Amino acid sequence: MDRDTILTYAERMAKIRELSSPQIGELKNAEKYSEKLRDNFEEIGRIAGDNKDILQREIFPILESEDYLTEEMIEAIRELSYRLVNADDLENLDVPVMSLLSERLIKDAEKKMDHEYIVQQLDKQIIAAYSLMYMTSRIFTNLSISEGFRDKGVSAAKDIMAYLDPEKFASLSDESKELVLTDSRYSRCLYERASGTDEETAKQWLNELRFSMKIYEDPLYHELYPDFDWDYYLFRALEHHGNILDHYYEGNIDTKLINEIEKKLAWQERLWLSDPDIFGKFAPLEFVRINLYRARYLSKKLDLEEYRKLLLEIYEKRDPLAYDYDSVYINLKIPADYILSCWDVKDLTEEDVARISRFYTDILSYAFHMPNGATLTALLEFFSEILFNFLEIPGGLTFRDMCLRSMAAFHPPTYVHSCSVASLTRCITKHLLSKAPEYFIGTFGCENTDDVAKNFMKIYEFSYESALCHDFGKLPLIDTIFIYGRNLLDFEIEIIQQHPMLGAKMMEKFDSTKAYAPIAAGHHKFYDGSGGYPDNYNPEESGVKTIIDIVTVADCLDAATDTVGRSYSKGKVFDEVYKELKEGSGTRYAPYIVDLLGIPEVSEDVKTVLSRGRSRNYRNTYMLLREVHER
Repeated sequence: MDRDTILTYAERMAKIRELSSPQIGELKNAEKYSEKLRDNFEEIGRIAGDNKDILQREIFPILESEDYLTEEMIEAIRELSYRLVNADDLENLDVPVMSLLSERLIKDAEKKMDHEYIVQQLDKQIIAAYSLMYMTSRIFTNLSISEGFRDKGVSAAKDIMAYLDPEKFASLSDESKELVLTDSRYSRCLYERASGTDEETAKQWLNELRFSMKIYEDPLYHELYPDFDWDYYLFRALEHHGNILDHYYEGNIDTKLINEIEKKLAWQERLWLSDPDIFGKFAPLEFVRINLYRARYLSKKLDLEEYRKLLLEIYEKRDPLAYDYDSVYINLKIPADYILSCWDVKDLTEEDVARISRFYTDILSYAFHMPNGATLTALLEFFSEILFNFLEIPGGLTFRDMCLRSMAAFHPPTYVHSCSVASLTRCITKHLLSKAPEYFIGTFGCENTDDVAKNFMKIYEFSYESALCHDFGKLPLIDTIFIYGRNLLDFEIEIIQQHPMLGAKMMEKFDSTKAYAPIAAGHHKFYDGSGGYPDNYNPEESGVKTIIDIVTVADCLDAATDTVGRSYSKGKVFDEVYKELKEGSGTRYAPYIVDLLGIPEVSEDVKTVLSRGRSRNYRNTYMLLREVHER
């Protein structure tokens, strides 16, 4: 095992994160932007190859081994784990690999019966589980993924809590005592559920937090570890009470529980005000008050008007270009809470409409200015909440436009891909309408080819728009898509495979996108139904099967021929991809579309879209990014 080689894995993952989102301010024009992205992703391909080699040659053999680990191996793995995850802000370069490393060290520690070693690794497992739980909680189409990580974290937390036994605790080093005490507070947040906070969950969570407070009040632990930062422990334990109400707006928690939470948050505010020099280091007062105001509103101690006014007072003083966790929370959680307080669009005042419209503008600007994806995971936690609870206001920003601009902000390659798939879809649709209109019979109620001819423009425009929106389900998953430096793990593949149905479920709620939901749901299903995903969706029942077939082929064409953001190596030429399409004709791809692409005039048009059209899409993306950054 080569320690230095192993540690370069983290350095490369950081470099990949930086390369995947070049700063627009450094680039003078669209050509330079397109060239920079291509060059960067070719470099990402090289780096990814090196990382895969490190995993196969150095890391996976250690993970798969049943042998005792040497001290050298243990230290190397610990250092790599530390570099892959920042526990303070939950930002990570590769938390799934860090979780695998931690599991391996726990097995080694348990075999050696080394309690110091066990405590250290249980702590890492809790951090990994917590990060993965929150990352996957956005996947509301399959909550079992998030619940699985939650259960793993709760199990690790119970194991480490066993060390609060006075005799065991006294036998630990100060370093391990610190981890046990910290986790006795921190791991309580694992009691959140991806399905939301109901009364049963709230009661369980509160019981766990009451236990944390007992630890704080017990003089035994103060005596056994007097140098521990008990001020920080208390401050964060009180704060965690507010987490219970983070996603609660449904009126399904008993008022007594909310009142108990409000009292704890009021205590936290008093602590902060009692000594800003000490407690101001832990969190800004604004952060404390956002949680407190929410609790007071939900407990009826503030009416809606007062609550909104207090939120806006904090929001107006925010730093719109700060990206530490507290700033992300203030910049995004306030808009999320304000919007969620607008229960009925019909009852919105003109002031509400103007305020929500401004929030959406501010949110997009904040996303566009994010530096190199550095706080992506934390930002997505709150941004996804805003998307899932989006209000489509007449005359305001549509859900379609919100998603497209968000995609450009978070991951320009996916935005360019969507535009390119839309252009290819339009091209193929035009030729199919002209040469074989019978395939559109049944679309939009067309009973014959004459009906198809009458609806030519409707079908033509619909195909383009539906393809433009086909990957909206990737927005909550961008931090998984960002993993370029290695092959995806099984659960990450499962996450990616949620994006068609996730996009469809998001889109079907809004006038601007609901018609396109079937295309999002079906674009990864095989033509003959023999494979693809999701399992529980049948494009034949959609009424737009032909357009789904077209988008499926267009999606493949763009993914295989573009270097940027997709294949991470030099893209293939059309003829290579067409050969693959022919091999999958009749199973994965619709044979009538594959045959259509074999017609010279059609293939030439498609090649033009793949070259000039893609260049135009990169140019448009650059102009969009430049406009936002100069605003």
